[in-house]
Amino acid sequence: MKVSERTGRLVQATALGLSALLCAAVSVGYWRRPDACAAATFWPAWLWLAPGLALALLGLSRCRLRSFAAVVVPWLLWLGGDAAAMAARRA
Repeated sequence: MKVSERTGRLVQATALGLSALLCAAVSVGYWRRPDACAAATFWPAWLWLAPGLALALLGLSRCRLRSFAAVVVPWLLWLGGDAAAMAARRA
């Protein structure tokens, strides 16, 4: 394996990991609403989807499709849960 291939795979794995960590951090921040997260929860919850999916897309490759899906599915579930919560608040 060449150095450039190894570096590329490391970047992909890191991007997927960061996307998963961002999803977990944002989910906990919006769920618990601690004072330390007040600045982050000021923004609409769906706005966090853009950087999360951008990081996940950086990690997309043929050999990492399952890892990509494992990161993207929680983002989409979180977005769906947020949409349902917004609809419940309006009703």
